[in-house]
Amino acid sequence: MKGEAIAIVTQEERISYSKLDSEIKALGLGIKKEIRAKKGKRFAYLGFNSPRYVAAIGAASMYRLIVVPLSYRLEPPELEYQIKNSGAKVLFVDQAFEHLAKEASRNIEGIVFVVNGESDIKDALTYEGLLSIGRDEWVESPPNQLPSVESDEDPLLIVYTSGTTGRPKGAVITNSNMFWNALNDILGLGINYEDTTLTLLPMFHMGGINLFTFPTLLAGGRVVLPPKFDVEATLSLIEKEKVSIVFGVPTMYQALLESERFSKTDLTSVRIFYSGGAALPVSLAQEYERRGLPIVQGMGLTETSPTGFLSDIRDSGKKPGSVGKPSLFCAARVVDEKGRDLPPGEMGEILLGGPNVFSGYWRLNEETKKVLKKGWLYTGDIGYKDKEGYWFVVDRKKDMINSGGEKIYPSEVEEVLRSNPKVKMVAVIGVPDKKWGEVPKAVVVAKSGERLSREELSSLCEGRLAKFKRPKYYAFVKEIPVTASGKIPKRELKALFGLPRDEVLV
Repeated sequence: MKGEAIAIVTQEERISYSKLDSEIKALGLGIKKEIRAKKGKRFAYLGFNSPRYVAAIGAASMYRLIVVPLSYRLEPPELEYQIKNSGAKVLFVDQAFEHLAKEASRNIEGIVFVVNGESDIKDALTYEGLLSIGRDEWVESPPNQLPSVESDEDPLLIVYTSGTTGRPKGAVITNSNMFWNALNDILGLGINYEDTTLTLLPMFHMGGINLFTFPTLLAGGRVVLPPKFDVEATLSLIEKEKVSIVFGVPTMYQALLESERFSKTDLTSVRIFYSGGAALPVSLAQEYERRGLPIVQGMGLTETSPTGFLSDIRDSGKKPGSVGKPSLFCAARVVDEKGRDLPPGEMGEILLGGPNVFSGYWRLNEETKKVLKKGWLYTGDIGYKDKEGYWFVVDRKKDMINSGGEKIYPSEVEEVLRSNPKVKMVAVIGVPDKKWGEVPKAVVVAKSGERLSREELSSLCEGRLAKFKRPKYYAFVKEIPVTASGKIPKRELKALFGLPRDEVLV
């Protein structure tokens, strides 16, 4: 490893590479000895971002186990489904989520709890206890404890998708996928041992794991790892730790921008603010650029581990709305409904291929066949590339609105409405219409202290959007739900505001 160089920085401690390395080995040995874990055994992890989370994934890789990251934002029945579906029989859990873990596991027999901290669960193991067992094992017979690497194609993670359609699916990410994703990021962004990255997304999401936690560790840099996203803490950490790379989703960047401390914080150490998870609004990017802060966006999916496209920081401000170009070891195509390649400028479904593409959905062969065809991942994203090779993602295929045979991409309408400086958030959905089948409805959140009206936004659309693209209805609301990856779950939004009528709920 990298000796005494610092690998992970938290609010409480600074962990060297040598300490992290020894903890990974000890944890792996402890799991193997106490839980009798064999290759392919699944264990779930329910907790905040922490060095222990990193060590758990590292130990799983070393002993060919599989980690199932669980979202602490879910309800017990949702967690129960993921634990049962994955077949996980061991559950690592932070003390803060012990009650949630017990509720989720109530109907599952044979679950072994490993608690980070003190526990009132009968017969529960502790993280520290496993480390102690592992250290004893290493002292007693180290030569016989080193694992043998059989195949980089062994699964390492089962990461459940957000489940925007039906039940969440477990995307199987292999050791090889992790390596090639890291290589794409390291080479694409020039990550090296001098970099300090800040992990803001939760590690139950691929963005928290691989953008850019593990790539930075592979390159020998430092990872600043707060337990969860907090605006004031984020600004303090950037300044204190001289962070050079920040990855976040647009809602995080908007929240930072709105803080009174934003303009007072020294952000000169940051060489790149990177955005993903959802489309980066052009207006938001321009706000950062006006302040001399380079910000660009990429694009990927859980199924691509997650990097698909990367923007070069030198292109900041040059190609508004672009997600850049395919990462070095990832190929891309855009095709029509019959699978034929389309020329620059024409919109179609984006396909991605490469060693970073996942191996399939856990125990869902038919679902896997729907998206993996002849070596290509059908992403479900609609987009195009321009003549210079820059790519643009227009919208999700399933979110497209079909109004009387005309295709309406919500993101196009949202970008126009977002140009009103009073708008904080906006999402456009399709709602039923007797004449046209469905029509656009805009769900809008105003900035604090501001008021918006239907007439104000309707007039904004005139001359900028064709009549059939303009929202027929508006819902003015206090907030819009957002997933951990920064996406707005349109299905959930339709359930809340899917009636063909105007609504004022503020």
